[in-house]
Amino acid sequence: MNERNDNPGLADAIRAVCLRYRSVERLYLEDTIDLQRMHNARRAMRIPEHETVMLLYDDSLLENNKVGFAVCAGGLYWRNDWSVNSRRMRLPWEEFARRKRLREKDLALDLMRGDRIGLAVLDEDERAQVIAMLREIQAVCKERLNSSDISDS
Repeated sequence: MNERNDNPGLADAIRAVCLRYRSVERLYLEDTIDLQRMHNARRAMRIPEHETVMLLYDDSLLENNKVGFAVCAGGLYWRNDWSVNSRRMRLPWEEFARRKRLREKDLALDLMRGDRIGLAVLDEDERAQVIAMLREIQAVCKERLNSSDISDS
């Protein structure tokens, strides 16, 4: 998949979901991400320079955004600490839309098929809010990408 945003309406809808969760601790919307935080996230999560970052979640103890996830125009990018294994570090929105369920397991979000995103530094309420946000984003992706035509993974 091309990492550039091929569906600007999708990006706007995802951005609107992110805005509703702006008060959650450790979530940074695009206009509140300082240069060092963005640099660290891009480098650690291998986010290409041309990819638009709409939101960062910082799961690092030092709050340096070297661990966490990014909601980008082309999909989710993440990097976990040593305690959370994941098969990959990126999921395009088309594939994210196909995942049957997102569930919390062992202080992480289980995306199924071996993909997990660590959420260890959040308290229970904040973790629930982040998971709710990602579920809303998934619903938007399903709706906008007509993923009912795509078989579930």
